[in-house]
Amino acid sequence: MYHILFDRYRCLLLLACCLAASSCTVRPETLPTNVGVYNYTTSGIVRFSVSSLDGRSSSGGPDIVPKKEGSPCSGGGAFMCCMGGIPTEWRPGLWIKVVWLRDQHPYSHENRTGLKWFQATAEIPPYKRPTDFFVKFLPGDRIRLYIPSNSPLPDGTYEEPSIKPANDDPYIVQGIPDVKRNADLTKELAWRVQRDRERADKERARKASGNQEEGGKP
Repeated sequence: MYHILFDRYRCLLLLACCLAASSCTVRPETLPTNVGVYNYTTSGIVRFSVSSLDGRSSSGGPDIVPKKEGSPCSGGGAFMCCMGGIPTEWRPGLWIKVVWLRDQHPYSHENRTGLKWFQATAEIPPYKRPTDFFVKFLPGDRIRLYIPSNSPLPDGTYEEPSIKPANDDPYIVQGIPDVKRNADLTKELAWRVQRDRERADKERARKASGNQEEGGKP
């Protein structure tokens, strides 16, 4: 009886050692990727964030300028680190949440009416082993996710990084206003207006006081 129990113990111990050794050589299921942007709109993207739906990984970046006239898009050259949890192999149903603040008047310090928060949940299109991760911002407050591949897609083609997606692209998603963030933004903008008004009033009062002192000198 002792020998039987001892043999079973040795088998279990050997199995555990084999599993531990094999786990060291298993290919990782997910990889971290850099995050970049292509902006195909005439609005600025003040800031944005991307996050996995389980909330375990997020990344983002600030201030993507509008595309220049005659140029297909802006962005594409700078990256933020890092978006984790991207599977090494694509499968249907990989969803990412994107939140962004766009500005329709990015070069005006007075007109803040074009600022608005949006959010969208989009599916990642097919790819072959992830390298970088991009969000493509499209006119009409829409987005499309994109992961460039060093290998061809399932249909044998490659997706060009900076090419604007067709309007009927099935992976384009319409953004919806983020109610809470927009409410907070409205309060912040109102506070800025009040602050600037108070500063202007103090400056006028300071100048008026200085003029009176100048006028009172003999």
